[in-house]
Amino acid sequence: MRNGVVLPNRVVMAPMTTKGASWDGIVDQNDVQYFARRAGAAGLLITGATAVSELGEKFPYQQSIYADRFIPGLTAEAKAMKSRGNKAIVQLYHAGVNAQVSFEKLHKVVGPSAVAFHQVSGDITELSENEVWQVVAQFGAATQRAIEVGFDGVEIHGAFGHLLQQFFSPYSNQRSDYWGGTLEKRMRFPLAVVKKVQEVVQAADKSDFIIGYRITSTEKHADGIGYDIAETLQLIDQLAATGLDYIHVTEPDFDQQIKAQINGRTALITIAHTTSVASAAAALANADLVAMARELIAEPDFAAKLATNQAVATAITSDQQATDLDLPPRMLTWLIGPNGGGLVPQGKKYLVDIAQ
Repeated sequence: MRNGVVLPNRVVMAPMTTKGASWDGIVDQNDVQYFARRAGAAGLLITGATAVSELGEKFPYQQSIYADRFIPGLTAEAKAMKSRGNKAIVQLYHAGVNAQVSFEKLHKVVGPSAVAFHQVSGDITELSENEVWQVVAQFGAATQRAIEVGFDGVEIHGAFGHLLQQFFSPYSNQRSDYWGGTLEKRMRFPLAVVKKVQEVVQAADKSDFIIGYRITSTEKHADGIGYDIAETLQLIDQLAATGLDYIHVTEPDFDQQIKAQINGRTALITIAHTTSVASAAAALANADLVAMARELIAEPDFAAKLATNQAVATAITSDQQATDLDLPPRMLTWLIGPNGGGLVPQGKKYLVDIAQ
């Protein structure tokens, strides 16, 4: 990493929402066991999206970090993730106009403008200039808690249509103030969040604390409005200039261009949508690290087995193997359902067996 941290290998466990927390966002034993089981999966493990605000929750039973009541569960989670000598990262996010769960709880949803990004119930409240700064401060407060509970770093979630991407997008950001209008202004909120997180880390004198940023390279809506890779490369240029430790993409399509834009200033994490070890290795041609998600559902010891030349599982082949995966019950139910079934490697029927 740019800050001098050395990882045990080049495999990253990509963030996945496990549905292992309580409805109120408190990490419980289900999530702790899930991550303890995957402490040998990668050199760098990243939690699922973790809400920095009570108005930022999209996913049911996701974990949160916006209050001190979350500290005990997060502490146990961080310890479990690091139990085999790897590094643990908590992914910080605010869902903005996509915060459906927050709307269910609080009957309010906020965004850069009163524009629905995907699907959301109810009216959208445009954040005032002061409220935008409050959200920036919430990312800072979340970073402080991440340090206190023992995480090795944070990943700022600027991808998959969440609030930072909403500010960057000309579709959802129709402001004409400090935070919107031109490309330069649309970049201000993501960069302000990065700056605040860095200030908190510097104040805590944590020079080895990892700061990353996740980004979606392009966005297009039905009417054609969105952003292309050319605009994204300008944001990446600005992000790399801040001294981030890594940039994490959500698709490998533009790795070569992004790597060239970074030009050695930070690390690039690409994503491997494959269960093949050879394909994952090939993804490193234009990146520094490779992130895997669905692969590590079926193979919790992925990196550890590679290091000792053991065979890596690419499918679930027995009830015993399925049981040993330590999947949180609600995650298991989702994986065998119509929405999550595509994420399960061959052998879904064994997950069905243990769920019954």
